[in-house]
Amino acid sequence: MVVNHSRFPCCYGVERRTQQLLAPYRHIFSKAYYLAIQWEFWCYAHSSGAAESRFESRICYSKFLISVCSSPSVVNFPSEIAKLGVTHLYVTFFVDEATTLKFSAKNIALIFIPELSFQHTIKLEKSKVLYLRPMGKAGLTIEATLFNQNQIERIEAAEGRVVFHEKKPEKTLHIDCNNIKSNHCIKALLSESLVVVCRAAVQQQVDVITLCVEHGSLPVIPTEKTEQLVHLNESFVRLIQRDWQKLYLGEHGSSNIKSALRSFENASKWLCYYSRSDSSYVRSIVELVFSLTSSTNE
Repeated sequence: MVVNHSRFPCCYGVERRTQQLLAPYRHIFSKAYYLAIQWEFWCYAHSSGAAESRFESRICYSKFLISVCSSPSVVNFPSEIAKLGVTHLYVTFFVDEATTLKFSAKNIALIFIPELSFQHTIKLEKSKVLYLRPMGKAGLTIEATLFNQNQIERIEAAEGRVVFHEKKPEKTLHIDCNNIKSNHCIKALLSESLVVVCRAAVQQQVDVITLCVEHGSLPVIPTEKTEQLVHLNESFVRLIQRDWQKLYLGEHGSSNIKSALRSFENASKWLCYYSRSDSSYVRSIVELVFSLTSSTNE
């Protein structure tokens, strides 16, 4: 059953699209309900003091209540969301492990589904390597440098380190760490890059990984950072798993770039993500409903 919050009805974006896509599956929502709500309005009401307690009672008395949210502000209200009866919340923005645990303490499972504009296959004819690293202690600015493969001896994946034959970047630019996903300059560099080495903070790592899926580039994330992402959903974690520690490029005798790219591309096919041009993400919700319903029958 799909239920609407009477004061904050679903009206646009991922919340509305999900409600529409789930319409043909109404018959499976008998023991696990789906909540259609515009979370952005709900969060604003709570942050501005406009929330009314009479609207905050439990939405339904089903054991499980699922919803999808695109508003990052929702992470500030785990207790209030628990009062609504929500048990599983899909979010299209990155949440760190501490936030996940905070919601888990309220018996709410946060499930990350990254938002992608499109998904490209990897093109082996791309010949550049993009190196991203934070500048200064705060890391508020990211330095992006573009190199030819023949300038690079190898990439040390565990440290996120590039070993150069000759360190002469073709292009260098500096970008705001909070503006990676929307920065057109870095997207232009990605369109040329076969490999992207990123040593930035965890939030930026996630942005870079999703951009790599969109542009068909292989992300190389230091082991220390990948360990901080294992709380995310399994399909996303597959993207950063690797069975190699050093990456060799070009005509190197022990080059392993093709197998690494193949592994990443296969993982990308299984990625559960939200996109306005792809409805496959609702399969994850439907499968969750089936699993929850089955568990109540045992």
